[in-house]
Amino acid sequence: MNKFFNIQSQIQNIEIAEYTLKPKYSLNSKYKSSNHRPGFLLKINFKETGEGYSDCFSWEELGDFSLKDQILNLKNNEYNIHLKKSIYFSYIDSLYRAKKQNIFSGLFIPKNHFTCTDVNLLSSEFIEQLNEQGFLKIKIKCGLNLKNEAQVIKNNSQILKKLNIKLRLDFNNSCDFEKIFYFLNEIGEFLNLIDFLEDPILFSENDWLHIKTKYPNIKLGIDRIKDNELKNNFINSLSFDYLILKPAIQYFSEENIDPNTSKNILFTSYMDHPLGQLCALYESSLFYVKNKQKINECGLLTHTLYENNCYSETFSVIDTKLIPSNEGYGFGFDKLLSKERWRRLV
Repeated sequence: MNKFFNIQSQIQNIEIAEYTLKPKYSLNSKYKSSNHRPGFLLKINFKETGEGYSDCFSWEELGDFSLKDQILNLKNNEYNIHLKKSIYFSYIDSLYRAKKQNIFSGLFIPKNHFTCTDVNLLSSEFIEQLNEQGFLKIKIKCGLNLKNEAQVIKNNSQILKKLNIKLRLDFNNSCDFEKIFYFLNEIGEFLNLIDFLEDPILFSENDWLHIKTKYPNIKLGIDRIKDNELKNNFINSLSFDYLILKPAIQYFSEENIDPNTSKNILFTSYMDHPLGQLCALYESSLFYVKNKQKINECGLLTHTLYENNCYSETFSVIDTKLIPSNEGYGFGFDKLLSKERWRRLV
């Protein structure tokens, strides 16, 4: 990404193809609707490498630009980090397409947790099915109904303990001290089932340290760190234990993440288009190949949160790993991408 200017200078034209994803359930505490989620694919022609493809998917509820604004930004050559990453992935895709190679040929594939956006789906039978599929971690989107969420955890505590499955609880900063302490008190005797709490309250180093002081056995995970915060003096803060990275909207490297940090590092998709999932898979694979001691269950299986589409139907899940189709070059999807209704922007 430090070479983005060189990539930008290679752009000859940009086309987009809009799409929608249909969630099966409400996706998180900030987005309580199951309405269609829009996004757009990019097709960028680069002078030296030809065409490359990527995705752009926004969460306005979490502070992103709207898709309408992102399209205007593309037209006006105003590239925020979100668009820079989309363009970067298009460029990487073009490099492999020019060489007629599939990106994932021989690439390391990490395991994943199971993402559950509806806590009411959890039952002993369902958890046993997940265990048979190889899942050792379940990520639950929390914050919609803390009392109910705590009760579901208590109801399933025996099967979780029996199968040694840990929970990752994502609150999307929806709580305050009163709410998060109420929740932790409710599940007090089952805190050993929790892998970590993700974004329990708005981040403040002192406030998060207060949570850890009150509950010293609880680990905290932080998401959506801004690029200017991805630096070692922040990464080494005692206020959190897990760093969750989203390749769709973040730039990171060994320059701003010390691979020797004590933090657990995992990657998640942006709950976006299957092409976006593969971009996240690509960056997680590269990171773990260089930093094998940091390998962790990721959150890349988010296509299951939506109704199937022709892209997600090409995926396989084996031992909790997202297995892309080996059809096509670059990130793949050659035939499907050729059928999209592309509209030229630049």
